[in-house]
Amino acid sequence: MKTVIFTRSTEIYNDSRATKTIRILTEAGYKVIVLGWNRTGNAKQKCDEVFTNMDIKCLFFSKIFTFGGVNGGFFRKIKIVLSFNKWLKKQLKLFARQAFAIHSCDLDTGWVAYKAAKKYKIKLIYDVYDYYVDTRVLPALLSTILEKREIKTINFACVTILCTEQRIAQISKAKPKRVVYLHNTPELPKFDVTEKDDVDDKTTIVFIGSLSEDRLLAEIAEKIPHKESVELIIGGYGKYSELYKEMSEKHENIIYVGSQSFNNTLMIENKCNILFACYNPEIKNHKFSAPNKVYHAMAMSKPVIVCRGTGIDELVLQENFGLVIDYDPDSFFSAIEQLKEFKTRKKMGEHGNALYHKSYSFDIMKNRLLEIYKVINQ
Repeated sequence: MKTVIFTRSTEIYNDSRATKTIRILTEAGYKVIVLGWNRTGNAKQKCDEVFTNMDIKCLFFSKIFTFGGVNGGFFRKIKIVLSFNKWLKKQLKLFARQAFAIHSCDLDTGWVAYKAAKKYKIKLIYDVYDYYVDTRVLPALLSTILEKREIKTINFACVTILCTEQRIAQISKAKPKRVVYLHNTPELPKFDVTEKDDVDDKTTIVFIGSLSEDRLLAEIAEKIPHKESVELIIGGYGKYSELYKEMSEKHENIIYVGSQSFNNTLMIENKCNILFACYNPEIKNHKFSAPNKVYHAMAMSKPVIVCRGTGIDELVLQENFGLVIDYDPDSFFSAIEQLKEFKTRKKMGEHGNALYHKSYSFDIMKNRLLEIYKVINQ
């Protein structure tokens, strides 16, 4: 049995791309050792639930790390990140000799994984969820250093994975040996896709994911209490977790569900009318966005709302499976009004679902991932 070490600086269980990759590899006969970060304290228990009856070894860095500056300032956060890197280096030293490959996600595990793969002469697969310097505001010198590290990691990896074809432009400074595109398409659990055909009911919208800045979440929070015909189900983790938790206690049309497993997220989304992924186009990385929610919408025949200038908007417009808006709450709620009619939602949902099965299905992406491992095994 071939052993793969999977590294990611998250709790894994709520990371849909990570859990999907780990499941595919395990079901294909690989032994997977997962190295993650227990940021809120219950990652091991949750992963045991997500990977029930699967032989997956999950180990976590145990330093609690919350959002919104709770842990102090910039240097405090740097210290915690360095501690995580030290822990990751130690774990890779323990397990590298029994593995034939490291599947590393993003630079916050990629640099350590690159050095380990080089030292122990094993394969490195580098999975770029987000190009590091395009997602953070950093001092110029630090940004330059980190970008050079990411370029070196990409150049060393036997395969670099990107989540959309457009993102090849982000890594133009690097010279990857091989690039494979794995879109963020979900494996749907067994349930019937549902849709309410009742214009008198509230229109239900859902967002479960990273509750962070530049996703229109703060702006929606200001206006949603006054939109009685709209019900928002929101969950996940991040800066706005507490805000929405408090708002849900005061307003009937806001339901906060906290952090959810991938399957639970899909079950909740399946009962809604509209999904949305409204990223701020002024953020460089958002110009190449590939939100999970867009693929969830396609798979479940739901319309999706995205923002103009975020890369994915071109696909939504071209295939007519949602609406494209400006990055402001008025445009957002105007789009919801346009999607209140059942026939409009149904037509867009059908367009998205047809596209999903033609070009972005789970089976297509699964075969691409397994082909990577078949090739590097040769």
